[in-house]
Amino acid sequence: MITTSLRWVRSNAVALVALTVAMGGTSYAVAALPKNSVTSRAIAPDAVRSGDVKNGSLLRRDFKAGQLPRGATGAQGAPGRSALTTLRIGETVTGVVGMDTEVAAAGGDLRTWASFPIPGTTGPLQVRIDGAAAETECTGVAGAPTAPNGFLCVYPQGAVNPVFGPLTHEVAYRNRLGFSVVWGPVSSGDTFFYGTYAYTQGD
Repeated sequence: MITTSLRWVRSNAVALVALTVAMGGTSYAVAALPKNSVTSRAIAPDAVRSGDVKNGSLLRRDFKAGQLPRGATGAQGAPGRSALTTLRIGETVTGVVGMDTEVAAAGGDLRTWASFPIPGTTGPLQVRIDGAAAETECTGVAGAPTAPNGFLCVYPQGAVNPVFGPLTHEVAYRNRLGFSVVWGPVSSGDTFFYGTYAYTQGD
């Protein structure tokens, strides 16, 4: 029996060696795979199951529409603010005001209007054009206009014919809906004024 077995091993030695090398080589290749070297292309379709995925690692975008359950409906939100609702005390609206036109001669009055985006309960109690007088109430700037309670503050950004000065422009009309800025051209040709404003509803 032993003699027969040895004779069989000798006659199949080459095959046995090849089988051993092949199995050992395969084991080495699997053990030597670098980390993160298996790409999505190397994974067969449907090969990854739930147990293969770390809990909490997937995002909503990883699922098809309808795969995730819809959450419970939230509570009703507070009603939005309507532009038809008048300003509350202490609320501020801001905006721009300006006009650019041509005049044939000097003299006369030009007027540009601005409407408040939300109507006031009352019109401005005090009006200031920043830089037109020695005032301290309007502390904002053209890029970030502000106004104290009851004040309309206008912040000029540019003016031509005339150039803006202490007595060149004024707020000539105001109410709870808006206001106007008026000036008189000093020559023919182009004339303009533009700036920003803030109005804070007073008591």
